[in-house]
Amino acid sequence: MRLDNITKFYGEKRVFSGFTAYFPNGQTTWLTGDSGAGKTTLLRIIAGLEVFEGSITDRPSETAAFVFQEDRLLTWLSALENCYLAARGKPCFDVREALLMTGLTEDEICRPMSGLSGGQKRRAAIVRALVPSTGLILMDEPFKGLDEESKAKTAAAVKHFASGKTIIASTHDPDAIKLIPGGILDISPK
Repeated sequence: MRLDNITKFYGEKRVFSGFTAYFPNGQTTWLTGDSGAGKTTLLRIIAGLEVFEGSITDRPSETAAFVFQEDRLLTWLSALENCYLAARGKPCFDVREALLMTGLTEDEICRPMSGLSGGQKRRAAIVRALVPSTGLILMDEPFKGLDEESKAKTAAAVKHFASGKTIIASTHDPDAIKLIPGGILDISPK
């Protein structure tokens, strides 16, 4: 996928001016950079959630799955139900297995999200993004709020269930990059 001459303003504030980048299809790319450099904005542009100038070509699919910084789960549903809802009746793998692989228990994946901790919700949100049969997964600070063991287990699930998909993720955490190796693109202003 290629981004050419991306320009984005919020009012008078320029976030990008003529930004160009290449993201290899079927691989992971980590966006790094200073706070406020535009990592979240760039993910939102790729997802089609922001108006911008420039072009995006060779997208792996028209629809992207997105792990936002906020989990955006339906709190009255369980982790399983949230994931099945994202699958639209056609899960591309065993959702229960994926949730359990992140370290969630059988009880936790069946309980309403309102009764789970922030880390448990985060793991469910990540698995939910893996479920649709899309070739593009965007993740904004995916492992925030997870302890080291949960990060490692969740990263293993991502690598297993998103194999061959294009992943573009932002992070401030160098350990996240070690857990899911890929290219690194520092988008800090030069």
